[in-house]
Amino acid sequence: MGLTPEQITLVQSSWAKVVPIADTAADLFYNKLFELDPELRPLFPDDMADQKNKLMAMITFAVEGLTNLEELVPKVEDLGRRHTKYYEVTQPMYDTVGAALLDTLEKGLGDGWDEAHKEAWSLTYGVLSKTMMDAGEEKTMLEDSMKASDDMKTSEDTTASPPPAKIAVIGCGWWSQGWHLPHLARNAPHVEIAAVVDPTPKPHCTLSSSPPLSLSELCEKYNCPCFASVSELLADPIGPTLDGVVVATSHASHFDVGISLLNEGIYRRQMAEGGVHRALHILMEKPMTTEVDEARRLWEMSSKEYPEGAFIINHTASYRPQTRVARQIIASNQIGRIRHISASMNGPLMWLFDDATNDSWVSKTPWGTGESSGEKENTADEKAPMSGNGFAWGQIAHVLAWIYTVLGAGDDLDTEDIAIPTKVYCTMAHAPNTGADVSLAAVITCHDGVTFSLSGTALLPGSQYADPPIGKQIKVELFGENGSLMYGGDDSIPDSGRLELRKTAVGKAEDGQSEFPCSDQDWSEHLGDMASELKDGFYFEDGEQSGTGPGSMTAFLDACRDSSSQYDQGKDLSSSLVNDSLIGLRTVQIIDCMYRSSISGRAEKIDEV
Repeated sequence: MGLTPEQITLVQSSWAKVVPIADTAADLFYNKLFELDPELRPLFPDDMADQKNKLMAMITFAVEGLTNLEELVPKVEDLGRRHTKYYEVTQPMYDTVGAALLDTLEKGLGDGWDEAHKEAWSLTYGVLSKTMMDAGEEKTMLEDSMKASDDMKTSEDTTASPPPAKIAVIGCGWWSQGWHLPHLARNAPHVEIAAVVDPTPKPHCTLSSSPPLSLSELCEKYNCPCFASVSELLADPIGPTLDGVVVATSHASHFDVGISLLNEGIYRRQMAEGGVHRALHILMEKPMTTEVDEARRLWEMSSKEYPEGAFIINHTASYRPQTRVARQIIASNQIGRIRHISASMNGPLMWLFDDATNDSWVSKTPWGTGESSGEKENTADEKAPMSGNGFAWGQIAHVLAWIYTVLGAGDDLDTEDIAIPTKVYCTMAHAPNTGADVSLAAVITCHDGVTFSLSGTALLPGSQYADPPIGKQIKVELFGENGSLMYGGDDSIPDSGRLELRKTAVGKAEDGQSEFPCSDQDWSEHLGDMASELKDGFYFEDGEQSGTGPGSMTAFLDACRDSSSQYDQGKDLSSSLVNDSLIGLRTVQIIDCMYRSSISGRAEKIDEV
């Protein structure tokens, strides 16, 4: 590269002094950059926190790589190609960035900056930027030379297989290693596991009989790189090529990870300057987060500020075809205006919630110390302890999400929102060893006069992992002015229940008679390809480890594959995208109030509905 060993040492040692003041250095850099060229400011997001983290991670990668050119140069070249293709970066832009970088280093290092440092850094940046620029020009020349032949392709070429959707998995604990990663791998060749991310080199898990694989072992198994943080992932050349991200970190870390990913999507759109950008889709584990303000912000960002990406919460029960049928029954007004909701969920889960080693399930500490606890980046202060943790966050979230999915929260059907919660009264009982909530009973007041009762417990004897397994007992009943819709059973025994519809027909023989819509009616018009999966029985959570994943994973990958194909064709994604964020918000609002009410002993209000 033309750098002497002494100059490499100067660059690396001086950068080591900048890393502890990374936030200040990033501020200095962007302030100078926009001072030198104000026209660059609109290319960046309003909230620069993630962008600053990516900048520092990228420089750190380059500086550390100066002694490993075989690994560094190909990635720098790839970065240059993408900057040319996606962002149309020019030589003057590289010059402006270089000037801002040298100014930042001079101010940040103070007396530690001298002519020798300036010469070493100038040469380093010059070589790296030329490598990027040359690679970008080669990419442009190659694309230009191929354009004529591309234009001559016949219509048969349109049937060629689209490129695989590139997916990263953030959080590599029990659920990712047992479910998400194997499911993704079985979707090959349509899906490529592009990266795994976890702050812990050896993820911790207490729920598996065998120890989880380390990050290095996961990388070898799935043939992909690993990263310690979201910012490292997005700063790497892999980051901008991702079509989707699975978020399986601790509950309380979902917000920071989600905001980083949504900001990445916004940044991609801004850099496209009105053209087509590679959309970024998110599959997030439940609950969406554990703080109402955070849930509301994720809803606002995903539905209003970055609607180009799917935002799917992994409530697998909500993606069953039986759930779609129930949703259509409510949307078509077959039972009339909803007046009452009754729901319960009872599971054999004391082994989970009364074991202190399962800290991410029982601890009130937001970040936990257990599996895939996530990362604290972009968090200015330590988060306050959670109001509670246990059965409500871990299980009741599934039932609430199912109810609000069926009621149509956030969908595109022309229906008024039903049962928006305004106030919650709740009592709870707690596990003797952990203090986690294991039983609850709640009354939920709604804006439209719907009465809503909700209860649940982890005290059902047995275990779902025993032989034979003991399933969860679930029951949801929706009562309207013209009928009722009921769904319940043992989730380990499909024959234990079925979707049941009863209609009011006063004075007629059919008044109150049971109908079973999953077997009595043809739903192919509403379910499409999912119609073949519709069975008459009780199917709730989908925890099957074999196969290619539950309906939530399928919806996520469909969005990733569709947008990847559309992007490569230079088209916008025309199909509608799933967004579960309002369902996630409703769930978080209610559970947060349940915990607060159980502490205060009175009904707690939801400030904003």
